Amino acid sequence: MNDFVFSFIVSVYNTTKYLNDCLDSLVKLHGTNFEIIIVNDGSTDDSEKICRIYTEKYSFVKYYYKENGGLSSARNFGIEKASGDYLLFIDSDDFLLNDDFIGKINDILKKYRVEFLGFLPIEFDENRKKVLKKHEIDVSIIGTVLKANDILNKLYFSDNPYITMAQTKIICKKYLIENGLYFENNIYHEDDEWIVRTLLSNPSVFFADLEEYGYRRREGSIITSKEQTKQLKRCYDMMKIVDKIFGINDIYRYRQCVTYFINYYIQAAKKICANDEQRRLYFENTDKNNVFHALRYSLSRKHRLLYMFKKVFGIKLTKKIIIKK
Repeated sequence: MNDFVFSFIVSVYNTTKYLNDCLDSLVKLHGTNFEIIIVNDGSTDDSEKICRIYTEKYSFVKYYYKENGGLSSARNFGIEKASGDYLLFIDSDDFLLNDDFIGKINDILKKYRVEFLGFLPIEFDENRKKVLKKHEIDVSIIGTVLKANDILNKLYFSDNPYITMAQTKIICKKYLIENGLYFENNIYHEDDEWIVRTLLSNPSVFFADLEEYGYRRREGSIITSKEQTKQLKRCYDMMKIVDKIFGINDIYRYRQCVTYFINYYIQAAKKICANDEQRRLYFENTDKNNVFHALRYSLSRKHRLLYMFKKVFGIKLTKKIIIKK
């Protein structure tokens, strides 16, 4: 059987400082059965100059420029340009850890023929000198072929951010297209929405106990008024994602998953209400949000009591309880 072809989709936006590190980790991978799709999402720094160097040197590196549209837009653009059997999404400030990565994942996919494969990240400081964190996953789902529906509750048992990292997942391009699994545009936290929607489509899944992705933890700058606006949008997008997820009927079969996303909503609501003006707007909005229906399906007794409270006293008073520290 021939080897699979892999498409690495690298979304670039103003990452001159880290871009060489990222691309170097890709071009030195062993094998010839891969391509690198660089999507420059309207960078205003010297990212394009760096990308051009790699396209001139390596025939398997393809470069595209597009107007800025956000991470999801760049990834979706890359999906359309990719010719590989399987797709991987790489952030341009991150990097792969091992040169033999392709050989290992190719062997797994040839053996198990799954549609969705996960591996593990290691979290580094900004200068890549110190390991900040290693991530683990439930040992009962490692090394065997499963259907996503069989493992959704186990995956969302904790707040492990590894679960919702698209960068540590490999997906069959044909499966993605047939199921319309493109990334949601114009939102932050797009991975959170994409991962659960993809798993609810019930692909065949394999989780490998391989530490292959280097995630760079970059320090944020001092919060400016512009940054405050961005942070508020992040929180509202988190709530928007939860509302969309709870609009999918199948989600209620996975109560641990429901519990995870209710807590996710509460976290966002508390952050929003730290701002007095946003707090007022939050309480004035009386739309019936799906999260208040989902409370009854949570594994948390506190959430279920909130559902009963909501039935008696309504959404507005329930919101006040939710945001209490």
